Amino acid sequence: MEFADEGDLRGYLIKNKSNIQWEEKLNLAIQIAEGIAYIHNELNIAHRDLHTKNILVHRGNAKISDFGLFKCLNSATTTRSSQIFGIIPFVEPQVFNDTRYKPDKMSDIYSLGVLFWEISSCYAPFRDVINQTTLGTEIFMGLREKPIPGTPLEYVDIYSRCWKAEPTQRLKLNDILYRLKATSLTPVFEDSIIPEAEAPSVQYLSNIIKVEHPLGIYELGHCYQNGIGAKRDAYKAFMFYQKSAELGNSNGELQIGFCYQNGSGVKIDECEAFIHYKKSAAMKNSEGMVQCSTIDFV
Repeated sequence: MEFADEGDLRGYLIKNKSNIQWEEKLNLAIQIAEGIAYIHNELNIAHRDLHTKNILVHRGNAKISDFGLFKCLNSATTTRSSQIFGIIPFVEPQVFNDTRYKPDKMSDIYSLGVLFWEISSCYAPFRDVINQTTLGTEIFMGLREKPIPGTPLEYVDIYSRCWKAEPTQRLKLNDILYRLKATSLTPVFEDSIIPEAEAPSVQYLSNIIKVEHPLGIYELGHCYQNGIGAKRDAYKAFMFYQKSAELGNSNGELQIGFCYQNGSGVKIDECEAFIHYKKSAAMKNSEGMVQCSTIDFV
């Protein structure tokens, strides 16, 4: 293996957290995503143990290592015992609930989401969780790390969609790469976006709705849906998704479809779900295209 002059990614981030710039963070995220794309598409392999301790950094470039848990998807060959499934914060929720669950390529996407969060924070995920023995259960119940102030909102959206609990709702690799390469460094997540209260500040809400920023409004919906810095409120989440969709946000249309399909903040209506999935798909949203095929009309 080629020598990595700057060690693993976790150590590199901790060492350089005071001076690493967002341009470099994005570049690292893109390099890692490109590496996983090569492993998935060219080798047809699922890594299944992706985390910042087995990403090496050499001359500022990220290199993926440790294929001890990889699975070649052209055969039934899997290395190591199925009892060993990686570092807990990077493991998808299904593993903690179903001993028969077999991690695959979409498991790597979940791990990418956590890895991207660590790049944004320069800290190990869930470092403040006191009881690590219950962490897997908490992740299964929906625990995720909160966005770090100063993180580009588009980047927050990317990793949040990577670590969705349901594998079919996670971003596809080509979509991840496209979004990372197109990520704008502004606007950024700020503490004032979602204060530790039942609702966002009146001042912030008035400002974000006044400028009608579709991604910012979408993020408010995401925070209400997942209880990020605010009390979970499915109805408010739906309303913000609806507003962002009206402003042309394809992910807002997608989430409205999810809300109608699953009865989140609104009555279940598969016809309405299909309409919004179709609108999202028409806006070139790859997940919208997938979800159009999931509605089974009787």
